[in-house]
Amino acid sequence: MDSQPPKYLLATDGRDHIKKALSVSDPKRVISDVQQKFGFHKPQVEAAYPILDTSGCSRRLVHTSCLDALKKAIMAKIEAGLTKEQFDKLLEQTLPYLHIPQLRDIPLRLLKSQPERITPDATQTIVSLPELFDVCPVEVKRYMWTTEPSLFHAFVTPLLEVYRNDPSLKTLGRELRPTDVPSIIQQRRNHPSVVTLAGAIHTNISLYNTVLGVLRQGFVQTGDKAYCNLRFDLLMKMHENDIREIYDKDPCYLLVWYLDACFRNQVMDERRVNDIKKFFNTVDQNGPVYGEIGMILYSDCVCQTFSLQLLSILIQDVANFVSPKADQNLIWAATMVKLGTRAKLMIETRDFKVHKIDKEIIQNFMVNLSQIIGANQARLKEVYQALSNALDHDVTGQFDYWSDEEAEEIMQESYRSQVNTVALIEEISKLVVTHEIALQIFGQYVLDRLLRLDLHALMQALPVFQVYLNNAVSSTSLSGSPPSTQAVDAFYQSYVSCIISEIRPLYAEILKHSRLHEVLITGFLIASVPQSRFAFLQVLRLCQFLQTRLLSAHSNLNDSLSAENRLDAFRLLAGWADAACTAATAAMHTPGAAVYTAEPDAELFAACQTLIQKSPAAAGAYQIVPRHFPRIKEFMDSVAPKN
Repeated sequence: MDSQPPKYLLATDGRDHIKKALSVSDPKRVISDVQQKFGFHKPQVEAAYPILDTSGCSRRLVHTSCLDALKKAIMAKIEAGLTKEQFDKLLEQTLPYLHIPQLRDIPLRLLKSQPERITPDATQTIVSLPELFDVCPVEVKRYMWTTEPSLFHAFVTPLLEVYRNDPSLKTLGRELRPTDVPSIIQQRRNHPSVVTLAGAIHTNISLYNTVLGVLRQGFVQTGDKAYCNLRFDLLMKMHENDIREIYDKDPCYLLVWYLDACFRNQVMDERRVNDIKKFFNTVDQNGPVYGEIGMILYSDCVCQTFSLQLLSILIQDVANFVSPKADQNLIWAATMVKLGTRAKLMIETRDFKVHKIDKEIIQNFMVNLSQIIGANQARLKEVYQALSNALDHDVTGQFDYWSDEEAEEIMQESYRSQVNTVALIEEISKLVVTHEIALQIFGQYVLDRLLRLDLHALMQALPVFQVYLNNAVSSTSLSGSPPSTQAVDAFYQSYVSCIISEIRPLYAEILKHSRLHEVLITGFLIASVPQSRFAFLQVLRLCQFLQTRLLSAHSNLNDSLSAENRLDAFRLLAGWADAACTAATAAMHTPGAAVYTAEPDAELFAACQTLIQKSPAAAGAYQIVPRHFPRIKEFMDSVAPKN
């Protein structure tokens, strides 16, 4: 060869040199020169090569094995500890070869312990090679994220999208009456996005604050509660990991810690309430931290906790003859909910003033709802007393008045003598449409009545949600906090969750009594389908659950049903699915339809398909056959995914 190559000719440089030499010189001579000049310069090595060649060991295999052995020895030396001089020399020698896969482990291991030693050239190399960045130790990535914010944004954004769009997290967040809180907490805190973010940030407060900024920005742009949930979960994950460098510097730490305890125990006792109030005494009034506080208060678990607490306070006030207008604990809790519902607006406008709760919420909504609660209590007390007298023994709390004709007559008579709750419900419905706090509390009230199967209260209350669905698109609010779609979806999911809960299997009662399923399922849930795609999904969810229970040989439901009643139950749930599909198809063909369109909908299609495929064939008796329920097939054809 005409020119001598550089001493270290590696990777691309080496390949280019050899290709050029082969193109201008005799190949055999080139190979011989390369082997001679770049082989092992050790005594007797030339004598060993022929033996290795004869045994089938290529020079590549020999050199690669030696390189691996040398790397292993160097890495062991690094782990054992290097002097400063040794460290500096080795880093200087190996850093230029960061881009070479066979050598990169050595400089990356050195940089892991001293990431600040990375040079601008090395940074540029890592940035230009995504596969190299991926294998960098997190310590190196963390340093580069700090110096190159765009890299960190590129890392964080996909994690947020995974968290935000995770169907299981959305389902957990919609439960207003969770039955397994520890499991919910574990699933949220151990979500891959939360774990990865916490590990990436570690003790770096700068990166933590960057993530909070991205969460604020995403929340303002979308209004999605998922950003608030992640704000809550990330801080508590830092607490669980005992990263004091982070949580001690987060001004909202104590608030999140107190609220997490309330959610975990599903109660806000006096001690926790006082702790939270003391926290607010330490916060700068009307300062930017209220934007962070608002996001925390708007997270799903906190909204659920406060809405349940407000209903509990109202029930206690009714029992103690206290007006909601005079209960400072109720006003304070309502103010906290209001602060959460205004979080997006506060951050967007930079107006961090804590607004008082709207007068119409306290003086109209709370007062009216407390009167309805009082009327319910008086009505049930009167009915149970009358039934106890008629039966000559006490049946308080043990008698299903809605399943007995005599009880029904007593109930109707009681209704005529009670306060006009219909007018109160009408006033409440106006505020539910325009204020999310009203929707949250009223939703908890309805779920409370559902769990007690208070049919008459439900008959009056459930239409409020249909009023909401009819007005949701055009609703506005002077307070700037109209209900979100997420809030009403949470109610519909929780409604079905209460029905199918095994703690008190309401579904068994509903299947057995036509009055119940006419009011609770046909009259409300299926009636909501034209205005709510999510309500349709919940109808199908209920049908799938009941189908599974009816098919299970070990289900308590089957033990309580005769063969004839079991057949009726299968027909009933198939009829519900058919009616829901009929309603959705009709809505789809309504001029100006916005809820359903004749476009593919994989989720609805899969839900209908699952219901049909899992129906038992048993002589055709229980099978959901499309020809018997043509509307299911018609709807599925309309939303079937395109091939």
